[in-house]
Amino acid sequence: MMNEKFSKGTYKRIDEERIRKALENGRFQDAIVLFSYSVLTKDEFTLLQQTYVSDGPSEMKMKETENDNPQEATVLQNTSPWEQILHFISTKISATSFESWFKQTKGEIDGDVLIISSGDSYQRDWLEERYSMLIWRAAENVLGRAYEVRFTVS
Repeated sequence: MMNEKFSKGTYKRIDEERIRKALENGRFQDAIVLFSYSVLTKDEFTLLQQTYVSDGPSEMKMKETENDNPQEATVLQNTSPWEQILHFISTKISATSFESWFKQTKGEIDGDVLIISSGDSYQRDWLEERYSMLIWRAAENVLGRAYEVRFTVS
């Protein structure tokens, strides 16, 4: 029994370190994948994310704000906040993943909360479990401040 607890503790420290390194290097999708195979709880992963975000580097700002293409920047300024967030996300994950998980979503801001609506509970759960950090970070980068992210089924 003691070895089993030691082993889980060892795995937990290794998982935390690997996820922390991925977050520090701006590899948010990698961190989410690592979490999905880790022994960490969702709360432990969320705490790691929050620690990284509050202490992490700020070079992950949305590329469009420094864009050399003024036409694209103008197009982004004329879109909804959720469309801007989606654009940011589309630059961070594969086109297949974006089409599968994000294309049919809707987003709205209600006060300090970003509400993301998906087509069914499976998609909602997948987005929440695997992409919540990316969505949170995208909203912060695009909108200039942090929002609580909630997931619903429309």
